[in-house]
Amino acid sequence: MGVVFTLQGIVTFAYVLGILVTFSHLDIRARRVPNKVIGITIIASTILGILTGHILAYLLLHLIAVILMICVATVLFKLDAIGGADAKTLVVIAWTSPGMEFATYDNLVFEALIGGLVPLLIMFILGYLYSKKSVTTDSRPTPLIPFLLAGFLLMQVLALIQ
Repeated sequence: MGVVFTLQGIVTFAYVLGILVTFSHLDIRARRVPNKVIGITIIASTILGILTGHILAYLLLHLIAVILMICVATVLFKLDAIGGADAKTLVVIAWTSPGMEFATYDNLVFEALIGGLVPLLIMFILGYLYSKKSVTTDSRPTPLIPFLLAGFLLMQVLALIQ
């Protein structure tokens, strides 16, 4: 593993932060992210990935991460562990930023696993802790996307310090 700072990594990181902040706001406010917003985000992510060269440079990593996250998100959605917006957001992030933006691993499958599953695990842990501490009478589900944002940030920072 090595630390790598590239323009495409910095742009992709900033863009994913923007996606997750926007989706977090929607998740907290309405407990949903409209399909139209997700569709526009996927198109914009693809255009950005092509323009920066991120998709072409890491095409196999993008494909592995998306296939992995579609499988994981589908199972979690079918088990009622996450909502539809959470599942779609996981796939969008896997497509846009499939691994660590400032570090590289020689094994692409390992990087895709770490890039997708570490934020997911952190999302579940923080979401669980929040739901146990929350004393609200709101019967709506816990918004998980803000915790996915925290997981994404933590994973990127951990990749830098290793």
